[in-house]
Amino acid sequence: MYRCWSDDPSERPTSIELSEPFLEIYEEILYDEVDNNVMRQLEIADENQKNTSKSQKQELFELFSHSSKLHPQSCYISRYIHTLHGLYYLLEDLKSGKSADPNLLLKSNESTTSDVNDITH
Repeated sequence: MYRCWSDDPSERPTSIELSEPFLEIYEEILYDEVDNNVMRQLEIADENQKNTSKSQKQELFELFSHSSKLHPQSCYISRYIHTLHGLYYLLEDLKSGKSADPNLLLKSNESTTSDVNDITH
């Protein structure tokens, strides 16, 4: 498992290395070489996965049903950007100074009060 997470792609397992254990399990199941205990463990794992998925869906539903309520200390309201082109143009406008976003932090502490007033007005 840890090899899959390696930063160096050459250290990660190949697709053949990954598929071999699954093929071995498949062949054991196909030829009834897996004992009942292992099969029962697989069934329990499948049931747990299904139950977990249902509970996770319920948690997400509850989370999103309450998401319209804002946290009292929240200060940022997100805006929908329709396309990546829209994001690109927005970032270009911000970099060139054509548009100012008061939610963005200034790069340095050298700004004056008038700079802040220009951004907010």
